[in-house]
Amino acid sequence: MKLMSTIAAIMLLCSTIMSANIVKNGDFEAGTANWKLGQHNNAVCNGTVEKGVYVVSIKDACVQEWSIQLTQIDVPLVKGTTYKVSFDAWSTEKRDFKLNMGMNGAPYTNYTGDKKFEISKKKTTQTYEFTMTEDSNKAARVEMNLGGGSAAPVYIDNIVIEAK
Repeated sequence: MKLMSTIAAIMLLCSTIMSANIVKNGDFEAGTANWKLGQHNNAVCNGTVEKGVYVVSIKDACVQEWSIQLTQIDVPLVKGTTYKVSFDAWSTEKRDFKLNMGMNGAPYTNYTGDKKFEISKKKTTQTYEFTMTEDSNKAARVEMNLGGGSAAPVYIDNIVIEAK
């Protein structure tokens, strides 16, 4: 009987570890902690958290999508593992942006490819899956590229990345 209890406890622990969100503060309850809003190529924007939602207010988005980047580093990815990425996003008008995960330094290898998401005034949950095919990286980076010409604000919440 003790053996069965031990096995059940181990299975529960493994299940909990495997389904844990590997992103820190994905619900933004701790404000902007663990997140960085980068402005490149003369882009002008501001990032704030309002009622647990990350709001990117854009004054000049520039042409390049990577001109405005919401990023988090130190996201651990394990080779051969499939991950599910999900988040809520919306704007004041129809627009798109790209998300990827990759190295947090040269050569900035992109592990997921650029995933394009179309958003509008309606809050929607966006999801996709990817399998880490590169070597494991305990300090990978999640990157939302919000530039690309649209000055419409972007609202983001509930970012979850978990192993399947």
